[in-house]
Amino acid sequence: MTDYQQQAVGTKQSGVSSHPTEGEVSRLPMEKVRCRLPVAGGPPILIKSGLAVTPPASLFEERQPQSNLVTTVHHRHAPLAICSRMPRLILSSYYQWVIDAENDCYILISSVYHNGESEVMKIVVKRLIRHEKGQAMLVALILLLVGGLFCSSLLAFMGTGLLTGEVYEKRTAELYAADAGVEDAVWKLDHGEVALCPGDPTYNYTMADVNNKSVAVDITSMGAYGGAGNLTGTYRILSTATGDGTGTKIEAYLDGSSRYGDYSGLLGHVITINDDLTEAQIKDLANELSKLELPCCANCTELCELECKGIYDYDTIPEGCEGCGVVYNYPDPNWPPPSVMSDWYLEDVQGEKATHYSGDTEIDLAGADLPLGPAYVEGGLTIHNSGGNATLTLTGTLYVTGNTKIAYNTANNNEMALDLNVQTIFVASNSTGGGHEALQVGDKCTIIGPGIIVAVGDVYFAPKGDVGSLTEPVFLFSVSVTAQLQPSNNWYGAIAGSVDVQVQPGKTPSLTYPPGGFGTLNFPGMTQPRLFYSIASWEATPL
Repeated sequence: MTDYQQQAVGTKQSGVSSHPTEGEVSRLPMEKVRCRLPVAGGPPILIKSGLAVTPPASLFEERQPQSNLVTTVHHRHAPLAICSRMPRLILSSYYQWVIDAENDCYILISSVYHNGESEVMKIVVKRLIRHEKGQAMLVALILLLVGGLFCSSLLAFMGTGLLTGEVYEKRTAELYAADAGVEDAVWKLDHGEVALCPGDPTYNYTMADVNNKSVAVDITSMGAYGGAGNLTGTYRILSTATGDGTGTKIEAYLDGSSRYGDYSGLLGHVITINDDLTEAQIKDLANELSKLELPCCANCTELCELECKGIYDYDTIPEGCEGCGVVYNYPDPNWPPPSVMSDWYLEDVQGEKATHYSGDTEIDLAGADLPLGPAYVEGGLTIHNSGGNATLTLTGTLYVTGNTKIAYNTANNNEMALDLNVQTIFVASNSTGGGHEALQVGDKCTIIGPGIIVAVGDVYFAPKGDVGSLTEPVFLFSVSVTAQLQPSNNWYGAIAGSVDVQVQPGKTPSLTYPPGGFGTLNFPGMTQPRLFYSIASWEATPL
């Protein structure tokens, strides 16, 4: 027992309180040490083991002037703070006591002033963390144990995930490959590369190396479209992707629907006009028609009130009156816009089956018969004959984006014949105005039917001789503007558009509607429907 401990014990027994020295107070042992508030005006009293000990006043006197003393006592296990307010003093600083771990006691180490001034630490606490040795090892062992418990489960989960992911990836590749087979079959049907009917119901082919899979595609005609025995309305597609011992099969059903309307009504009369004519316009048109012969059809005199040269409002035309005279105010929904006509004929010249010309193109027959079509001309087109009499025969649709001249206002322009051969000339140019028509047909050209000539813009049409025949009619259609006609002889067929008829002096040409109609020409509503197919049902099955 130290001298101070002996003194304290003796003091407790005798009931006499004595002040320990400053050094003794700074090294009080740490058994149940606490601080209680002193009596007014007195210093804090430290109590050890039930013994009240008053620290020497010299510890506080030098810091007491103009200060309100705050004494902080730190216990080793549960720090507690007790404030002792000294009378007649202003709060300016506090004392801090900390543990000296080596000697197991409290040490007063510093005081801090609130007026911005500070004192350097009085006593350096040495070896405070001596008893923390080994704690890092304990924490590391705990973390290692917990990590080991988690890692085994995590590794097992990762292994399962890798195996599952590999299977999923393989199945996904098979599914995409089989679906590619379905989409390819739909594309072939939409573009006419596969033509099936109930009498010829199946078509099979194989696609190699789709996502490293082999895809077998079976197309089957399941039912006719609209009662047409030669046209399929419903298809079944089986697309099977196989590889690496597994496979996926997709069974899909397609429903067909027509992508174009029925515009065949435009060919129902000798002349069909979209505009709603005024009384003055009707009078002018009647005057122009008076220069022509319009032979009556079989039912014209019986069913058409105004006979052969009658001009009828579409809304009031008698039922059954067809092939007679002129019809105006033709309804817009039944009049195809340029985009529809362009799309219809553009389908005929897509792909490798058509000859493609880039830029303005000139075709000179040079006295030799030539076939042409299907052909696509990106630009203007000029057709003429610099040699002896020759014929240009269409073998497919002729689609021209620019202005087109046929035996019109060109050098070395000798007589020629244009045999439409049940085909169509479509001019996408919307050019208008005298001398700038989208289509110009000169008087050195003879038109042989049957067939169709269509232009989006103006048409100047002054061919030589007859146009078509009773059994091989020709249909001329100016989609948006005017067809200016200068017939030199008989025209067999029909005309649609705003018509301007200019008869050459001394001529009395005729416009005759074909008694047997036009038959099957390449025009929306006159051929079998061009269907596009959509997927009605779709089911995938792993094999």
